Amino acid sequence: MCSPFFSGSPRIGGGGPPAGYNKPIMPLLEVQDLTKQFPITRSTGPFTRVTDQVRAVDGVDLTLEAGETLGLVGESGCGKSTLGRCLLRLIEPTGGSVTFEGGDFLALRPEPLRRTRREMQIVFQDPFASLNPRMSVGAILEEPLRVHEIVPAKEVRAEVARLLDQVGLPRTAAARFPHEFSGGQRQRVGIARALSLRPKLIIADEPVSALDVSIRAQILNLFRQVQADTNVALLFVAHDLGAVRQISHRVAVMYLGKIVETAPADALYDDPRHPYTRALLAAVPSVDGTRALSQKVEGDVPSPIDIPSGCRFRTRCPFAQEICAQKEPALAPFAGGPAAHLSACHFAAMLPTLETNTAPM
Repeated sequence: MCSPFFSGSPRIGGGGPPAGYNKPIMPLLEVQDLTKQFPITRSTGPFTRVTDQVRAVDGVDLTLEAGETLGLVGESGCGKSTLGRCLLRLIEPTGGSVTFEGGDFLALRPEPLRRTRREMQIVFQDPFASLNPRMSVGAILEEPLRVHEIVPAKEVRAEVARLLDQVGLPRTAAARFPHEFSGGQRQRVGIARALSLRPKLIIADEPVSALDVSIRAQILNLFRQVQADTNVALLFVAHDLGAVRQISHRVAVMYLGKIVETAPADALYDDPRHPYTRALLAAVPSVDGTRALSQKVEGDVPSPIDIPSGCRFRTRCPFAQEICAQKEPALAPFAGGPAAHLSACHFAAMLPTLETNTAPM
């Protein structure tokens, strides 16, 4: 089934960045060389030793500014969700740095970390699993308000009502339990819970993948409206490339634990400059048939335990040459391209158009 959000279809709510968005001078979030490795262990009698490492996140650099949405896309298992959890320290990173509002987020001790986490929230992929089935929606939304003392105790219920209004749910929903709602309504509850602490950053981890297509449009519109109202920054992790284009100012493409291309949304979709990005776009059916499906790549994603030398995409790339096995390309602007469009490909400036299938040299 074709995605109604893919390029060429009208954008819901007008599309593009929220009105009034201006690029700030200092990033809200800055990530440098972030890594996360999971050890593989083997037990011999009473002893356990580490035999290898799964390199789930492998040297990621990115920035995110207030009021901006960064879309993060890639195949299943490429490290998107792990990256999002590392940014919040739900999973502790192995290395690298995370700077939030100018401070070293990874160096925070428990109490400062708890205070800072009020500014950083997450919306999970499965809205039902992320909500306590024994608590009413009102209790779910009241809990963070009381724990962090966001409003005086006598104003908590009024704040819950305001949050329900903000996400388009009736105030009577406060007395109901998660199982009494549809998937889209439960996701709205999850968004309301994230908004309850008035965060500056929300990480949305596949927030629409479990929803029907019509409900996806509603949730995307809700995110856009919330951002317009609050100027919150959003890291939007998703598989649906059309949904990502719909909501994002910039898009980052992740492959095997690393960012391989990043650019403003329209630039990346109209003129992708990494073979993997082109393969992702070519794999999505389009209404008018303008995408070249022959650009799809063959083969499986290599193991994150044994990442190929040089360019990690070279084993599946139709344009790979000798240098690709010898030297890992840096994520950088390409010759003749705009400074905001970065690609980790030796031949980014020489790739053919999507409608052709000839080598770059």
